[in-house]
This record gives sequence, structure tokens and C-alpha cells, in this order.
Amino acid sequence: MIINTSESDTRVLVENGETAIIAGLIRQVDSKYESGIPVLMDIPLLGGLFKHTSDTKSSRELVVFVTPSIVDDNYMQRETLAADGQVTYHPESLSRF
Repeated sequence: MIINTSESDTRVLVENGETAIIAGLIRQVDSKYESGIPVLMDIPLLGGLFKHTSDTKSSRELVVFVTPSIVDDNYMQRETLAADGQVTYHPESLSRF
């Protein structure tokens, strides 16, 4: 398994429920791939006839959208699950959600 990570350290000031956008995290990858017939591609002067070389350049940009919400005491004190497994609160009744 290959995991690529990107990291950003930034500070923004937004109102409750507004979205902050963090962009500009750009990764450029340059790769060179060579394939061909073994042994024959290593022969000086003639080896070029038996191999293929490809250069690839790619760029990726990571854009992060963050929407913070202030959680008040009423939200923190709710009952999350009832005895029968039914949710006892209704998220649509919250003001900014």
C-alpha cells in the first residue's frame, strides 16, 4: 500500500458556518520510463532500435474546504442514542446546519 501525504500549516479566521478554502498545495511529478528487449537495448549505437523511453510530467493540486461550526452546550448534552437504537435528536433543527 502506498500512501502519499501533503501537509499545510495555515491559520484563517472565518465566521461560524462559513467555508475556508486552502489551496496551492501543488505536487509536480517528473518520471522517466525505459523499456525494451533485454540485452539488445544495452548494445551501444544499436540499442536505441530496441528500446522505448517515455518522459511524463504531471501536476496535482490539493484544495481543502473546511467549514467549522460552533458546538454549544445544548448540542453537547443531547442523548445520542435511545435504548432501541433510534436517534433522539434531529440535526435539521439545529440553526446553522
